[in-house]
Amino acid sequence: MTARVCHVGGDHSADSCVISVEPDGVLFMGDCTSASPEGVMTSESASRVREVVLGSAAEHFIEGHHESVSSRTDMEDLFEKMRLAERAAHEGLEIEAPDEDSDYFIEAFRAGLTTTP
Repeated sequence: MTARVCHVGGDHSADSCVISVEPDGVLFMGDCTSASPEGVMTSESASRVREVVLGSAAEHFIEGHHESVSSRTDMEDLFEKMRLAERAAHEGLEIEAPDEDSDYFIEAFRAGLTTTP
């Protein structure tokens, strides 16, 4: 088994890292998809995290505060919600039929817009 650590940074914590376990196809993500402690999410950090996570060969994803293991499809869906929320926040749009994840991301991106100089 090989474990590789990759620094991704992010809004939640500047020292956020993901750990891939090979050949098992598992990626431990910690809190890298979370907003900062102040509730802020920025486009730059979200893009970097999305690139690293979806660019990995992992098929099983373990997030810091989720009780279950997510599939690649689950993560693709989560990042699509994040992308739509980011766009909605930047363009002042509403998301049709938002869920808990969408609501979380749109509020975090909106908070990021109000704190950006």
